[in-house]
Amino acid sequence: MKMNQSNFRAFNEAFKNAVKDLEETFGVEIKQGGGSYGDNHFTATLTVTNTSTASGKSVEQETFEQNASMYGFNKEDYNMTFDIRGEKFNLYGLNPRAPKNACKIRRVSDGKEFKCPLRTLGRKEVY
Repeated sequence: MKMNQSNFRAFNEAFKNAVKDLEETFGVEIKQGGGSYGDNHFTATLTVTNTSTASGKSVEQETFEQNASMYGFNKEDYNMTFDIRGEKFNLYGLNPRAPKNACKIRRVSDGKEFKCPLRTLGRKEVY
């Protein structure tokens, strides 16, 4: 295989397909990040993230439920839908280690993920 950008991208796509069984078997998400290539090799970062817990809920949902009351939410608020500037978003997580942008939100139209402060959702900031 010749080491160039198009082959590197093709390899990344093939890698994503090849690890789907591993992801399902172990309940993880495997992402291959950026890298570099030379004449005879290429390198890339690999991130493995736990996606489920013993209860069958996602790690994000477990974290949300554990911390919801601290941020003025109820456990049932997980994945609630709200509007920001006319676009719909879902609240899919909380990051207790991020004092300024503790809310994890996902745009409904395309699934893009963002972080935002509590005040965006009408909640009082917790510092």
